[in-house]
Amino acid sequence: MPQSKPDFIAFFCTFAPPCAGGQTPAIDMRAVLADLPSDLLRRFLPGLRCSMNLPPVPGVYFIPSQFDPGRFGFRRIGRSWRFFGAQPGEAAAAAMTPEAIRDIGDDVVLDWRNGWMQRFAAMPAVAPHPVTGERLWTGYNPKFHWAGAFAQSLFDAAFHNRTTRQVVVTTILALITGVFSVLRLLTCVPGIGLLLPPFLRSPGLSSTALADGSAVSAWDVFRIVRCYNANMLTWSWRPGQFVVLDNHRFGHFRTPFDPGYKREVYTMFGSRRES
Repeated sequence: MPQSKPDFIAFFCTFAPPCAGGQTPAIDMRAVLADLPSDLLRRFLPGLRCSMNLPPVPGVYFIPSQFDPGRFGFRRIGRSWRFFGAQPGEAAAAAMTPEAIRDIGDDVVLDWRNGWMQRFAAMPAVAPHPVTGERLWTGYNPKFHWAGAFAQSLFDAAFHNRTTRQVVVTTILALITGVFSVLRLLTCVPGIGLLLPPFLRSPGLSSTALADGSAVSAWDVFRIVRCYNANMLTWSWRPGQFVVLDNHRFGHFRTPFDPGYKREVYTMFGSRRES
């Protein structure tokens, strides 16, 4: 998110897995901008609205991005919107305490869907580098979309971690994402959506839309992920290795690896000194 984006990000490796995967590729955002399809770029240029959603109660939910390949289950969401003192309805923002409003940001727009609170914040798709001024893709995270985890897992299995385990994970994610997409459609059908259990009617842990309110499609996300994987710098971690990235010029992500092997990489953020 732009309000919390550091200027630099550093990594330091103390233990590297001997198996495949576990890398931290750097994504060239200048090359991504040049590589994105023109029709997608035209629609994204006005900006996006992204939300990290909160459920009505903490718990485990059937959400693709919450799938944990380490234990082949779903990660628990430990916080609900009640933590912020919110109440569903038009007066939600007014019902929140000043401390809660400062916590989520005063530029956040609240919305509600099937009991979930969606906290939408504006995000530019393209922005100038704060020093050089060159236009860069800002690094839209595909996991803001319900299909993003599956899209990246396809490329992980094809290029980054060609193991049987990763093929199994990708297959499971394909099934989970397929079921989740069908459930999303059913919630829009009058008389059927309300029959579904509440945990199946969630919008997911995150939501995204274009600036004009139109949807970001699964095809959009797949094409963005393809550009990320086509324009990256990769290296294999070794103990003692230290890497610093310009966090505007480069994005990054982590490739999957067998959790049975130890991997320890520390992360630190930094900002440019004010002149």
